[in-house]
Amino acid sequence: MTIQLKLGGSFYNIEKEIDVTNPPTIFELLRELNIPSSIVIARKDGAVVTENTKLTSGIILDFVKDIAVRDLTQIPETNIRTKGKPVYLRSILDFNHQLDTFQVVKKELNRKEYINYVEDTIIRTVFNHKMIPKDKKVGIGLSGGKDSVSMTLVLSKNKNKLKDTEFHAYTLEGWGLEQKITYDIPKILTKNLGIPHTIITKEDLCEIFNLNKGFDCVFKQINDTKKVIQNDKTLILAQMQRRAVESFAKNDDISTLYFGLNLDDLLSEMLLTLTTGHLALSLPVRKICDFVYCYPLSYLSKKEVNLYLELINKSYVKQEPVRPIERGAKVAHFYMLLAAHMMENWPGIQYQIYQSYSAITDFMKKEIRWRTCSNCGAAMLYFKNLQETKELCGACYYLDSLGLVK
Repeated sequence: MTIQLKLGGSFYNIEKEIDVTNPPTIFELLRELNIPSSIVIARKDGAVVTENTKLTSGIILDFVKDIAVRDLTQIPETNIRTKGKPVYLRSILDFNHQLDTFQVVKKELNRKEYINYVEDTIIRTVFNHKMIPKDKKVGIGLSGGKDSVSMTLVLSKNKNKLKDTEFHAYTLEGWGLEQKITYDIPKILTKNLGIPHTIITKEDLCEIFNLNKGFDCVFKQINDTKKVIQNDKTLILAQMQRRAVESFAKNDDISTLYFGLNLDDLLSEMLLTLTTGHLALSLPVRKICDFVYCYPLSYLSKKEVNLYLELINKSYVKQEPVRPIERGAKVAHFYMLLAAHMMENWPGIQYQIYQSYSAITDFMKKEIRWRTCSNCGAAMLYFKNLQETKELCGACYYLDSLGLVK
């Protein structure tokens, strides 16, 4: 079957084999060709039709803007092979603004090359974004998940490159019922690596947040309540985790903290910021009052981090499934999926978007002011010229509303 594309008054033919017994829709064809339906008016025998119309003869796709659609949907590729068995295919969209050309460079990596790529990316991130403090003391939020475990392995393995930085790991005992495998991994890992390790117990959490019940009861009440939406439940636990790490790091005279958020996490956060207008804090280094949060995995996707851990040490891969309360709301998942699509369609976008995001956050720094939560002592953001009345941080506000604070 012949489908015609009309671009700027010129016609181009697409030859397409069609199953006449069950033909695809125009929308399905556009998706296959990587053409957004928002730039096309579909016509059948001269009449406008919707993209739900089945493909038959007489279809013309009339582009509403004369852009280089054929070039943009058929981007040339350069493939670089590797010696031995490839384990990963790394893609980067390479622009040449002077020649007005671009191509996707796809490079195969074998096991050794891939491990070096991940480790070099993390170490470069630490240096390029000046994540090593003057006192060379760094706290690691080590949850036992694949991200924080991979980060800790790389940092320890490259300690000499990192100017002999002193690392101290912090792990929360567990949410609710103990997840034995996940929370045993940090104990084994830090012992093998010789890294000082602090276990933050449920009793510690009760003390930090002035809870009037044991933490297992608190966790169950947060999990079961209908008064708090799913996304806020996840935020409560995340904020409690961060504040607990801060409290213990402060006791150890540590103000620089490394957390294992990866590119997927941070790109989705940036998209959320840009689509909600919330006051933005910088990435991949973020100053929160007296603490400096650093994200060494900022340029690596979740897939890349997981694959690294599998290739390095499979014994650290076995973990319990993430529970719904930790997973967040479907709205958050939408942003994660959107971030994944962006990376798929623009491989290497992280290098551009971090630079532009920094420009935005640098401009907004003058608007940032801090207050202190009257319950847990966490730093809270508020806007200049905004009458802020709450004395509690987000987590403590919900804990108090559920009657869980003394």
